[in-house]
Amino acid sequence: HTTPHRTDGQRRFALDAMSLEGIALDETLKVDSATVAESAVLSRLADNEKEIQHLCEELARLKRPGSTVNDLRQLMENASALQAKAAVPQSMLSKEVLLQAGVPVEELEQARRLLAALDACENAAAVCSRQSLAEARSSSAAPLEGFRRLLSSWEDLRKAEKKVKREDLSSPFAAIDFGMERRQQTLLPVCQKMLEEVRTVGNAEEQRQLDSFFSQAWFRQALASLGMEVPGEEKGSRGRSSSRSRPSPRSTSPVATDQSAATFAAAAAAAEA
Repeated sequence: HTTPHRTDGQRRFALDAMSLEGIALDETLKVDSATVAESAVLSRLADNEKEIQHLCEELARLKRPGSTVNDLRQLMENASALQAKAAVPQSMLSKEVLLQAGVPVEELEQARRLLAALDACENAAAVCSRQSLAEARSSSAAPLEGFRRLLSSWEDLRKAEKKVKREDLSSPFAAIDFGMERRQQTLLPVCQKMLEEVRTVGNAEEQRQLDSFFSQAWFRQALASLGMEVPGEEKGSRGRSSSRSRPSPRSTSPVATDQSAATFAAAAAAAEA
């Protein structure tokens, strides 16, 4: 069975005869005109104008002093709820359409990146804090990879927080307290514990791997930023150093984790990438 070919005029007549609200969003992909598909998405988003306005107001409130990471997570949860209510497939959410509908796409994408950095650091810390070196050996061929991931995620978080706090003063998240000092105090004993275990019970391969870590400036800087005395690095320093000496580890304590948050802007970011 073959579908008869329609001329452009017949196609326009058929589309004009349709009620836009009656077009299922997943069916608009089959329509030749991209404009009709975008109009359907905009119509669906327009039905949630109040929710979009509430999202913008919530974003504006984050600029007030005293805003917390929990407030940021709530913003993203509300954005995710808005997307679910609008029932728009992510494949049809372009940045241009979302901006036209009044959705603060760029701010939501920045919020997603911040929460991703926070969650990566928290999750890596949770793994390292509950695993001894021996346990890490039994579950991984590279037992120190979790330790490397922890310091790498801490560096990523520091960079993200610095960008918001000191480099991008127009960011709506500049007033948020990311609890960096508390996180630093929590991560410090986790790192001290791992270094002590490698020093006392680590095998030759683990010693070699740790030496390799210390040959990298970012690794030494990450430890120094946590408050460890790393020869050749100042505490909190980002400068380069040729020193590969190790710091002296001390005791440790467990670290708590936060839950991940969804993002409404992820599809738009992917569409633009």
